[in-house]
Amino acid sequence: MKLLRFGLILFIFINSLPLQAQQNTLLIDGFEDPNPYNNYQLSKGDQSGLSLNASSDKKNGKYSLEMVYYLKSTLPTGTYVSIVKYFDEENQLNLKDLLRFSLSVKGDGSGNLFKLEIIDGSDEVWVYENKNVLNSTRWENIIINLSDLSLSEEGPKNNKVFDVENIKGYRITLYNTYSKTVQGQAVKASQGSVLLDDLTAILKGIVEKPVEEKEVKRAEEPSPINLSGSLYGELFHVPDKANQLYGTTGKKIEAMHWGKVNIDANYGNVSGKIVLASEAQEFGNAAYRENENDFYTGQVHQNYPQAIIPFIQLRLNNLSEFIGNITIGNLWFEYSRYTFSPTLGYDDIWGVEKVMPDWGYKGASVEGSLQQIINYHTFIIKHPYESYTYGLRLNRRFGKFKAIEMDSVDIKLYYVDSEDTAKFTNEDTIKKSGHDKVYSGDLAARFLKGQIGLEAMYAFNDYLKQAQVDYNNPYQPIYQQALDQKVDEKDSAYKAKLIFDSLLLNSLILSYEYRRLGENFKPKNRMEPITFDDIDSDQTGHNALASYRIFGFNLTGEFDELTRISNKDYYRKRRSAGLGTSQFKNIYIFYLYEWKREIYKYTSMRSSYHTERNDEIVTQEIYFKAQLRYNFDLILKLRNEDIEWPTESKEFNNQSVYVKSNYYYSNNLLFFAETRISRFGDNSWYSPGYDPFIDNFVRIGTMFNF
Repeated sequence: MKLLRFGLILFIFINSLPLQAQQNTLLIDGFEDPNPYNNYQLSKGDQSGLSLNASSDKKNGKYSLEMVYYLKSTLPTGTYVSIVKYFDEENQLNLKDLLRFSLSVKGDGSGNLFKLEIIDGSDEVWVYENKNVLNSTRWENIIINLSDLSLSEEGPKNNKVFDVENIKGYRITLYNTYSKTVQGQAVKASQGSVLLDDLTAILKGIVEKPVEEKEVKRAEEPSPINLSGSLYGELFHVPDKANQLYGTTGKKIEAMHWGKVNIDANYGNVSGKIVLASEAQEFGNAAYRENENDFYTGQVHQNYPQAIIPFIQLRLNNLSEFIGNITIGNLWFEYSRYTFSPTLGYDDIWGVEKVMPDWGYKGASVEGSLQQIINYHTFIIKHPYESYTYGLRLNRRFGKFKAIEMDSVDIKLYYVDSEDTAKFTNEDTIKKSGHDKVYSGDLAARFLKGQIGLEAMYAFNDYLKQAQVDYNNPYQPIYQQALDQKVDEKDSAYKAKLIFDSLLLNSLILSYEYRRLGENFKPKNRMEPITFDDIDSDQTGHNALASYRIFGFNLTGEFDELTRISNKDYYRKRRSAGLGTSQFKNIYIFYLYEWKREIYKYTSMRSSYHTERNDEIVTQEIYFKAQLRYNFDLILKLRNEDIEWPTESKEFNNQSVYVKSNYYYSNNLLFFAETRISRFGDNSWYSPGYDPFIDNFVRIGTMFNF
């Protein structure tokens, strides 16, 4: 009886306690659509680019959303790319009793800034920022508490209360925190891809029957095969070329249009993708075209529309805790600016603003982690004969911050030594023509809740060239001659940087960097290989940067000096200051002033770069962006350069106006128009219609994704 009495008392006591709040999860977005353009509107700052893919590398479900981007800007405040999703008026979310949000993110090791912005019923924008999640190269689950959200300085300010019972939409942004300019070229350019999955709201209490139309549900039996595609059309007009219309391939055509189809299959852990693309032509041009080489004979040839298969890929996903993915086929990825960074470009296959780098060699890659201690990625790309490119990346994180990343790439090149390259025999031998090896390591650490940062980088390049080989046709290299004296160059590069982020004053960022990049440090797969010789190579230098955001204003100041290693008499000094504001609704304005003095004469042995400069340049630029409607924006850039050649007592003035507008009729249908008008102080600097369209052109077009 005593035991029964004790149990009854205990039962009554437990039931008298207040109930602990229970949690219910509501899936806001599972990112399951095989054609993401159906759901998201794209937004890009300055010279940046963005494309979307449904990726089979996912956290849950069938797909995740892949944001493939490049970030490039002449603004010292940096630039961004973003996706925006607005809910229909009848489907706006009621997140009463909201505790927090969660989102799965797989970064690319870039260290760019990640933002999630929630748009509430009063059109106020509530911002969450994460400076670390994109350092990782594995899936991370980020938790966003209500206390982590702050009212955006750049959005409207109405009741200043987060209206959780009426959520209109959300925006996800990838942002590089600053950019610095040299001759109008963005130094801090970055490219890569970020994966998103399972944006979820965590609510307090029990929801007996969630409102179905407010929940994005996964398909119970998704189709294993999906088709999507793109249609593109443009008119490109260069008035200074006798009113001819030129396509971006250089052909004299009245219009450029093409289409591509994506075929995506997914069976459990196995997925595959094929992209078929074809250019469309006017019938007369497609049937026959006079061959320029046979101009004097009058011979004509059949000319069929260009059709290619730019992408074939097989993936094995989530095989074990050690192997995340095995990929076979065309490969696209980036290690670092110095190790393996495919060249950024403006044009895609037929002139479209591109996000993918300009290669997609066939090979294989494996990525995963070892005991959740080290993330790894390794690849091999096969080239003609015994030539290959091999790469390895290791990434180790401690706590929330990336601690160390090591990259290496080994490129070995071979040729067939034959008297007649059109006909090989069994006696012909394969000989090594050289190699290009590069090793790099990055160390990053943050202290005091991220307010103090330390960054360091070291890289080493080993270059060997033993023979002169013509690689114009990469599938049939032609041996020319052995070098009398082999070229054997070895050099290193290193940087060290100290950052104070909101330590002395909220929103004040201060940084100082010392760098040394050797004269012969020029890895083959470096970013922007021609301008690399000027911007990154052959220098010791210092850089100090200050950036401050307050009341919707951005203030920046920068000091940069370098001395050339090849000749201590060559140098560059640069000072810049900028002021931007978003005080006006949906309008951003930035003014940049830059002074630069430089003396440099150099010819590269590893690229086509040559320069001979002794000048002083004062640049002023005004950047204006207006978001006239949620689906319509306008960008205007005014640039003025005053140039002086002291040794020749000459002065020049360059001016340019650039205008671009984007109109999204729907999420997957874009109309755009852009023009640039330039006036140069010297006519020899003028190149009408030159890729990437530096002056005097008009382009209008449309892109439809289905």
